[in-house]
Amino acid sequence: MSSHTHNGPRPSASTRAAAQACLARMAARRSGAAHQARESPAAMARGLARTLLAEAGDASHLSLVKGPGADDVPDAGLAAAWPLRFGGAEPGHEKPLLYFLRASAASALRAACWETQDRGIILNLAETTPSRWTKGVMPDVPVWLNAYLPCTPYDPASADEARAILRGALQALYVDGDAGCCYLTLHGDDAGADPLSEPDAQAAWRGMYRIGPASADARIRLCGAGKALSRVIQAAGWLRRDWGIDSEIWSCPSYTRLARDAGAADRWNGLNPLMTPRTSHLDACLNGDARPVLAVTDYHQPIAGQIGAHVRAPFVAVGADSQAREHARPADAQWLVAMALRMLG
Repeated sequence: MSSHTHNGPRPSASTRAAAQACLARMAARRSGAAHQARESPAAMARGLARTLLAEAGDASHLSLVKGPGADDVPDAGLAAAWPLRFGGAEPGHEKPLLYFLRASAASALRAACWETQDRGIILNLAETTPSRWTKGVMPDVPVWLNAYLPCTPYDPASADEARAILRGALQALYVDGDAGCCYLTLHGDDAGADPLSEPDAQAAWRGMYRIGPASADARIRLCGAGKALSRVIQAAGWLRRDWGIDSEIWSCPSYTRLARDAGAADRWNGLNPLMTPRTSHLDACLNGDARPVLAVTDYHQPIAGQIGAHVRAPFVAVGADSQAREHARPADAQWLVAMALRMLG
Protein backbone atom coordinates (compact mmCIF):
# COMPACT_ATOMS: atom_id res chain seq x y z
CA MET A 1 0.00 0.00 0.00
CA SER A 2 2.38 2.64 -1.25
CA SER A 3 1.51 6.28 -0.97
CA HIS A 4 2.39 6.68 -4.67
CA THR A 5 0.71 3.72 -6.38
CA HIS A 6 -2.85 2.41 -6.65
CA ASN A 7 -2.48 -0.84 -8.53
CA GLY A 8 -5.13 -3.00 -6.88
CA PRO A 9 -8.49 -4.07 -8.27
CA ARG A 10 -10.63 -1.09 -9.24
CA PRO A 11 -13.39 -0.89 -6.63
CA SER A 12 -16.92 -1.10 -7.92
CA ALA A 13 -19.47 1.50 -6.89
CA SER A 14 -21.04 -1.01 -4.50
CA THR A 15 -17.64 -1.77 -2.93
CA ARG A 16 -16.93 1.91 -2.35
CA ALA A 17 -20.42 2.40 -0.91
CA ALA A 18 -19.92 -0.53 1.49
CA ALA A 19 -16.57 0.83 2.68
CA GLN A 20 -17.97 4.34 3.10
CA ALA A 21 -20.86 2.94 5.15
CA CYS A 22 -18.34 1.22 7.46
CA LEU A 23 -16.29 4.41 7.74
CA ALA A 24 -19.39 6.42 8.63
CA ARG A 25 -20.35 3.89 11.29
CA MET A 26 -16.81 4.05 12.76
CA ALA A 27 -16.99 7.86 12.93
CA ALA A 28 -20.39 7.72 14.65
CA ARG A 29 -19.14 5.19 17.20
CA ARG A 30 -16.08 7.28 18.05
CA SER A 31 -18.00 10.55 18.42
CA GLY A 32 -20.71 8.83 20.43
CA ALA A 33 -18.49 7.75 23.33
CA ALA A 34 -15.44 9.76 24.38
CA HIS A 35 -14.25 7.05 26.79
CA GLN A 36 -13.54 4.66 23.94
CA ALA A 37 -10.12 6.25 23.43
CA ARG A 38 -9.20 4.58 26.75
CA GLU A 39 -9.91 1.08 25.45
CA SER A 40 -7.22 -1.37 24.47
CA PRO A 41 -6.69 -1.89 20.73
CA ALA A 42 -8.15 -5.40 20.99
CA ALA A 43 -11.25 -4.20 22.87
CA MET A 44 -11.77 -1.40 20.36
CA ALA A 45 -11.63 -3.81 17.41
CA ARG A 46 -14.04 -6.29 19.02
CA GLY A 47 -16.43 -3.48 19.96
CA LEU A 48 -16.29 -2.08 16.46
CA ALA A 49 -17.13 -5.49 15.00
CA ARG A 50 -20.16 -5.75 17.30
CA THR A 51 -21.31 -2.27 16.31
CA LEU A 52 -21.04 -2.94 12.60
CA LEU A 53 -22.83 -6.28 12.84
CA ALA A 54 -25.57 -5.01 15.16
CA GLU A 55 -26.65 -2.17 12.87
CA ALA A 56 -29.44 -3.11 10.49
CA GLY A 57 -28.16 -3.58 6.99
CA ASP A 58 -24.46 -3.51 7.88
CA ALA A 59 -24.12 -7.24 7.18
CA SER A 60 -24.37 -6.26 3.53
CA HIS A 61 -21.45 -3.85 3.95
CA LEU A 62 -18.95 -6.08 5.76
CA SER A 63 -17.54 -9.61 5.77
CA LEU A 64 -16.29 -10.66 9.20
CA VAL A 65 -14.35 -13.89 9.69
CA LYS A 66 -13.98 -15.37 13.16
CA GLY A 67 -10.84 -17.40 12.57
CA PRO A 68 -8.88 -19.87 14.74
CA GLY A 69 -8.62 -18.84 18.38
CA ALA A 70 -10.75 -15.70 18.07
CA ASP A 71 -13.30 -16.98 20.58
CA ASP A 72 -14.19 -13.55 22.02
CA VAL A 73 -15.08 -12.03 18.65
CA PRO A 74 -18.76 -11.72 17.62
CA ASP A 75 -20.02 -14.70 15.67
CA ALA A 76 -20.60 -13.53 12.11
CA GLY A 77 -21.31 -16.90 10.54
CA LEU A 78 -17.91 -17.24 8.84
CA ALA A 79 -15.12 -19.36 10.33
CA ALA A 80 -12.86 -18.96 7.29
CA ALA A 81 -12.56 -16.79 4.20
CA TRP A 82 -12.91 -19.65 1.69
CA PRO A 83 -16.66 -19.05 1.13
CA LEU A 84 -15.85 -15.50 0.04
CA ARG A 85 -13.54 -16.82 -2.70
CA PHE A 86 -16.00 -19.38 -4.05
CA GLY A 87 -19.34 -17.79 -3.18
CA GLY A 88 -21.82 -16.28 -5.54
CA ALA A 89 -21.11 -12.58 -5.03
CA GLU A 90 -21.96 -10.29 -7.89
CA PRO A 91 -19.04 -9.77 -10.29
CA GLY A 92 -16.76 -6.90 -9.32
CA HIS A 93 -18.28 -6.51 -5.85
CA GLU A 94 -15.92 -6.90 -2.91
CA LYS A 95 -17.10 -6.25 0.63
CA PRO A 96 -14.61 -4.97 3.23
CA LEU A 97 -13.15 -7.93 5.10
CA LEU A 98 -12.15 -8.07 8.78
CA TYR A 99 -10.40 -11.35 9.59
CA PHE A 100 -9.90 -11.96 13.34
CA LEU A 101 -7.61 -14.77 14.49
CA ARG A 102 -5.18 -15.70 17.22
CA ALA A 103 -2.03 -16.93 15.46
CA SER A 104 1.45 -17.33 16.95
CA ALA A 105 3.12 -18.88 13.88
CA ALA A 106 3.86 -17.47 10.44
CA SER A 107 2.30 -20.56 8.84
CA ALA A 108 -1.13 -19.56 10.21
CA LEU A 109 -0.76 -16.05 8.84
CA ARG A 110 0.35 -17.38 5.46
CA ALA A 111 -2.78 -19.55 5.42
CA ALA A 112 -4.97 -16.54 6.23
CA CYS A 113 -3.39 -14.52 3.43
CA TRP A 114 -3.94 -17.43 1.04
CA GLU A 115 -7.59 -17.71 2.06
CA THR A 116 -8.20 -14.02 1.51
CA GLN A 117 -6.13 -13.80 -1.70
CA ASP A 118 -4.03 -11.12 -0.01
CA ARG A 119 -7.04 -8.86 0.47
CA GLY A 120 -8.66 -7.47 3.57
CA ILE A 121 -7.65 -6.54 7.11
CA ILE A 122 -6.15 -9.26 9.32
CA LEU A 123 -6.41 -8.66 13.07
CA ASN A 124 -4.21 -10.90 15.25
CA LEU A 125 -5.20 -11.23 18.92
CA ALA A 126 -2.15 -13.34 19.88
CA GLU A 127 -0.70 -10.57 22.06
CA THR A 128 -3.76 -10.60 24.34
CA THR A 129 -2.83 -13.98 25.89
CA PRO A 130 0.25 -14.99 27.92
CA SER A 131 3.02 -16.52 25.84
CA ARG A 132 6.68 -17.50 26.05
CA TRP A 133 7.20 -15.35 22.96
CA THR A 134 7.35 -11.56 22.98
CA LYS A 135 4.14 -10.11 21.53
CA GLY A 136 2.64 -13.61 21.57
CA VAL A 137 4.21 -14.70 18.27
CA MET A 138 7.22 -16.75 17.27
CA PRO A 139 10.31 -14.81 16.15
CA ASP A 140 9.78 -15.70 12.49
CA VAL A 141 6.41 -13.90 12.33
CA PRO A 142 7.70 -10.29 12.14
CA VAL A 143 10.46 -11.39 9.76
CA TRP A 144 7.91 -12.97 7.43
CA LEU A 145 5.58 -9.95 7.69
CA ASN A 146 8.46 -7.65 6.85
CA ALA A 147 9.44 -9.69 3.78
CA TYR A 148 5.91 -10.40 2.50
CA LEU A 149 5.30 -7.40 0.26
CA PRO A 150 1.52 -7.85 -0.32
CA CYS A 151 0.95 -7.31 3.43
CA THR A 152 1.57 -4.08 5.36
CA PRO A 153 1.97 -4.82 9.11
CA TYR A 154 1.08 -2.44 11.94
CA ASP A 155 1.68 -2.52 15.69
CA PRO A 156 -0.67 0.11 17.19
CA ALA A 157 -0.01 1.39 20.70
CA SER A 158 -3.53 2.55 21.54
CA ALA A 159 -7.15 2.08 20.58
CA ASP A 160 -7.20 5.35 18.67
CA GLU A 161 -4.10 4.36 16.69
CA ALA A 162 -5.75 1.05 15.79
CA ARG A 163 -8.93 2.89 14.80
CA ALA A 164 -6.94 5.29 12.60
CA ILE A 165 -5.19 2.39 10.88
CA LEU A 166 -8.48 0.57 10.28
CA ARG A 167 -9.93 3.74 8.75
CA GLY A 168 -6.88 4.15 6.56
CA ALA A 169 -7.02 0.52 5.43
CA LEU A 170 -10.72 0.68 4.54
CA GLN A 171 -10.14 3.86 2.56
CA ALA A 172 -7.01 2.60 0.77
CA LEU A 173 -8.21 -0.94 -0.06
CA TYR A 174 -11.89 -0.44 -0.83
CA VAL A 175 -12.25 3.19 -1.90
CA ASP A 176 -8.90 4.12 -3.46
CA GLY A 177 -8.23 0.62 -4.83
CA ASP A 178 -4.77 -0.05 -3.39
CA ALA A 179 -3.45 -3.59 -3.71
CA GLY A 180 -2.56 -5.91 -0.84
CA CYS A 181 -3.79 -6.51 2.69
CA CYS A 182 -3.26 -4.90 6.08
CA TYR A 183 -2.17 -6.69 9.27
CA LEU A 184 -2.62 -5.42 12.83
CA THR A 185 -1.36 -7.03 16.02
CA LEU A 186 -3.73 -6.03 18.83
CA HIS A 187 -2.72 -6.03 22.51
CA GLY A 188 -5.11 -6.02 25.44
CA ASP A 189 -3.64 -3.22 27.58
CA ASP A 190 -5.28 0.17 28.00
CA ALA A 191 -2.57 2.56 26.79
CA GLY A 192 -4.29 5.54 28.44
CA ALA A 193 -3.58 7.66 25.37
CA ASP A 194 -5.38 10.86 24.46
CA PRO A 195 -7.55 10.80 21.31
CA LEU A 196 -5.65 11.48 18.11
CA SER A 197 -6.20 14.63 16.10
CA GLU A 198 -7.12 14.09 12.46
CA PRO A 199 -3.60 14.99 11.19
CA ASP A 200 -2.05 12.58 13.70
CA ALA A 201 -4.51 9.85 12.69
CA GLN A 202 -3.52 10.25 9.04
CA ALA A 203 0.18 10.26 9.98
CA ALA A 204 -0.28 7.09 12.07
CA TRP A 205 -1.67 5.33 8.98
CA ARG A 206 1.45 6.41 7.08
CA GLY A 207 3.68 4.91 9.80
CA MET A 208 4.56 7.49 12.46
CA TYR A 209 3.50 10.70 14.20
CA ARG A 210 4.96 12.95 16.89
CA ILE A 211 3.47 12.88 20.38
CA GLY A 212 3.21 16.44 21.63
CA PRO A 213 4.58 19.60 20.05
CA ALA A 214 8.02 19.91 18.50
CA SER A 215 10.68 21.02 20.97
CA ALA A 216 13.78 23.01 20.05
CA ASP A 217 15.29 21.94 23.39
CA ALA A 218 14.99 18.20 22.69
CA ARG A 219 18.42 16.58 22.34
CA ILE A 220 17.27 13.13 21.21
CA ARG A 221 14.33 11.62 19.37
CA LEU A 222 12.75 8.48 20.86
CA CYS A 223 10.54 6.25 18.69
CA GLY A 224 8.33 3.42 19.95
CA ALA A 225 5.81 0.98 18.52
CA GLY A 226 2.95 -0.85 20.21
CA LYS A 227 3.34 -1.53 23.93
CA ALA A 228 6.96 -0.36 23.75
CA LEU A 229 5.72 3.21 23.38
CA SER A 230 4.69 3.40 27.05
CA ARG A 231 8.26 2.50 28.10
CA VAL A 232 9.66 5.05 25.66
CA ILE A 233 7.49 7.72 27.29
CA GLN A 234 8.61 6.56 30.73
CA ALA A 235 12.27 6.71 29.67
CA ALA A 236 11.76 10.24 28.32
CA GLY A 237 10.37 11.28 31.70
CA TRP A 238 13.38 9.86 33.54
CA LEU A 239 15.81 11.52 31.14
CA ARG A 240 14.20 14.86 31.86
CA ARG A 241 13.85 14.37 35.62
CA ASP A 242 17.23 12.79 36.42
CA TRP A 243 19.48 14.11 33.67
CA GLY A 244 17.90 17.34 32.48
CA ILE A 245 17.61 15.98 28.93
CA ASP A 246 14.52 16.80 26.87
CA SER A 247 13.33 14.26 24.30
CA GLU A 248 11.05 14.30 21.29
CA ILE A 249 8.72 11.28 21.25
CA TRP A 250 7.39 9.60 18.11
CA SER A 251 4.90 6.74 17.87
CA CYS A 252 5.73 4.41 14.97
CA PRO A 253 2.89 1.94 14.33
CA SER A 254 4.68 0.55 11.25
CA TYR A 255 8.46 0.57 10.90
CA THR A 256 7.96 -1.69 7.89
CA ARG A 257 5.75 0.76 6.00
CA LEU A 258 8.17 3.58 6.81
CA ALA A 259 11.12 1.60 5.44
CA ARG A 260 9.26 0.40 2.33
CA ASP A 261 8.01 3.88 1.43
CA ALA A 262 11.43 5.45 2.09
CA GLY A 263 13.09 2.82 -0.09
CA ALA A 264 10.55 3.39 -2.86
CA ALA A 265 11.15 7.15 -2.76
CA ASP A 266 14.92 6.63 -2.89
CA ARG A 267 14.60 4.31 -5.90
CA TRP A 268 12.30 6.71 -7.75
CA ASN A 269 14.60 9.66 -7.08
CA GLY A 270 17.59 7.66 -8.32
CA LEU A 271 15.81 6.72 -11.54
CA ASN A 272 14.42 10.22 -12.13
CA PRO A 273 17.20 12.67 -11.24
CA LEU A 274 15.72 15.50 -13.34
CA MET A 275 12.28 15.29 -11.72
CA THR A 276 11.16 16.91 -8.47
CA PRO A 277 12.40 14.54 -5.71
CA ARG A 278 9.85 12.57 -3.77
CA THR A 279 9.94 12.86 0.01
CA SER A 280 8.92 9.86 2.09
CA HIS A 281 6.95 10.23 5.31
CA LEU A 282 9.98 9.05 7.30
CA ASP A 283 12.16 11.65 5.62
CA ALA A 284 9.67 14.42 6.34
CA CYS A 285 9.44 13.41 10.01
CA LEU A 286 13.05 12.71 10.99
CA ASN A 287 15.47 14.13 8.46
CA GLY A 288 15.14 17.83 9.24
CA ASP A 289 18.08 17.79 11.66
CA ALA A 290 20.89 15.59 13.00
CA ARG A 291 19.66 14.85 16.54
CA PRO A 292 20.12 11.15 17.43
CA VAL A 293 17.25 8.73 16.90
CA LEU A 294 16.55 5.75 19.18
CA ALA A 295 13.92 3.36 17.71
CA VAL A 296 12.31 0.74 19.96
CA THR A 297 10.21 -2.34 19.20
CA ASP A 298 9.08 -5.38 21.19
CA TYR A 299 9.89 -7.55 18.18
CA HIS A 300 13.54 -8.34 17.54
CA GLN A 301 15.89 -5.44 16.82
CA PRO A 302 15.96 -5.67 12.98
CA ILE A 303 12.29 -4.68 12.75
CA ALA A 304 13.03 -1.20 14.12
CA GLY A 305 16.49 -1.25 12.55
CA GLN A 306 15.15 -1.38 9.00
CA ILE A 307 14.50 2.39 9.00
CA GLY A 308 18.12 3.13 9.94
CA ALA A 309 19.35 3.17 6.34
CA HIS A 310 17.00 6.09 5.64
CA VAL A 311 17.71 8.21 8.75
CA ARG A 312 20.38 10.88 8.23
CA ALA A 313 21.33 11.13 11.91
CA PRO A 314 22.98 8.91 14.54
CA PHE A 315 20.66 5.93 14.84
CA VAL A 316 20.27 2.97 17.20
CA ALA A 317 17.50 0.33 17.18
CA VAL A 318 16.47 -1.60 20.29
CA GLY A 319 14.39 -4.78 20.30
CA ALA A 320 13.40 -7.69 22.47
CA ASP A 321 16.79 -9.32 21.82
CA SER A 322 18.85 -6.26 22.78
CA GLN A 323 19.21 -6.94 26.53
CA ALA A 324 19.44 -10.75 26.59
CA ARG A 325 19.64 -12.66 23.33
CA GLU A 326 19.19 -16.05 25.07
CA HIS A 327 15.85 -15.04 26.63
CA ALA A 328 14.26 -12.32 24.51
CA ARG A 329 12.18 -9.84 26.47
CA PRO A 330 11.05 -6.27 25.88
CA ALA A 331 13.67 -3.63 26.70
CA ASP A 332 12.76 -1.86 29.94
CA ALA A 333 12.77 1.91 30.47
CA GLN A 334 16.06 1.86 32.41
CA TRP A 335 17.79 0.19 29.46
CA LEU A 336 16.36 2.80 27.10
CA VAL A 337 17.67 5.59 29.34
CA ALA A 338 21.12 3.98 29.30
CA MET A 339 21.06 3.67 25.50
CA ALA A 340 19.98 7.29 25.11
CA LEU A 341 22.77 8.53 27.40
CA ARG A 342 25.29 6.45 25.48
CA MET A 343 24.15 7.97 22.18
CA LEU A 344 24.49 11.46 23.62
CA GLY A 345 27.99 10.71 24.84
